[in-house]
Amino acid sequence: MRILTIILLMICGVVYAQDYTPPPHLSVKVLASTTSFLSDLGGKNAKGSNDFLDMDLSQTRVAFGAGMQYNHGFVGLGVNCFYARLSADDRLTSEEFRAARRISVRTDIIEANFMLELTVPQQIPIIGDIYANIGYGVVYFEPKAEYNGVMYKLRPFGTEGQNYLPNKDPYGHFAPVLPFGFGKKFLLENGSKLSLDIMFRKSFTDYLDDVSTTYADVELIREMDGDVAAHFANPGFEDRRPGSGRGNPNNFDSYFLIGFRYEIPLIALSNRNGNTTCIYSGQGWFGNSGKMPVFRKGGKTRRKIFR
Repeated sequence: MRILTIILLMICGVVYAQDYTPPPHLSVKVLASTTSFLSDLGGKNAKGSNDFLDMDLSQTRVAFGAGMQYNHGFVGLGVNCFYARLSADDRLTSEEFRAARRISVRTDIIEANFMLELTVPQQIPIIGDIYANIGYGVVYFEPKAEYNGVMYKLRPFGTEGQNYLPNKDPYGHFAPVLPFGFGKKFLLENGSKLSLDIMFRKSFTDYLDDVSTTYADVELIREMDGDVAAHFANPGFEDRRPGSGRGNPNNFDSYFLIGFRYEIPLIALSNRNGNTTCIYSGQGWFGNSGKMPVFRKGGKTRRKIFR
């Protein structure tokens, strides 16, 4: 967080020093990236600690989404929504406790967020078009695991005794999340931008992987919810005493995404002609007639879109 704050302050200082600012405009974004899960079930050969050394590249999954952003000068305010899959497996580590625990999870998430983004002006050498962002979001999550070839939702089973312990409520489907990150934009000839995007997510739940506190009484879980629930409560080789450690409740789960973002300018808000969309000239993605530009073979347009 300190590094992100320093980057944001540097960007603010650079923005203040510039004479040129782009006109206000709206843009749409599409995202495609990889995902990595930082949880109690991490992949290194040590007890899970939720740090970046805790990831397992073999458990890398995918994310995709879209958003819209209002850009004013070098400040952007955007809303985004994306789907991602997170995955972790104790069986991929040789650390004694986790290897014996043998818990695995596949968590599908849908995140919606609001982001403030600051971009270094393009005219600045080397660091031009580098950006940093931070915001607030909400994530919907559904941990699942496989047993005998069937995928089961884990939340209804109360694997840590949520269904019978009076002081332990089931965790919800939604949790707050703190999104932040940085990247580098590359301006394309048609006025759109392709970005290398590195995004971090600090969630405020420890149940993205269905693991947080202590083992429950497996036999009571079996009586209440059946053999499948009992299996997921303790799928490991060893009997675990009720109340012994199953996870680490002091560390919330996190995840991060590395991928690409494609951004298309829609409307130049400073231009009174509302059906022009290029923020750099009088014409754009939709011309004055409201039609898409026609492309010849070789990718050249029949009319000059960007001057």
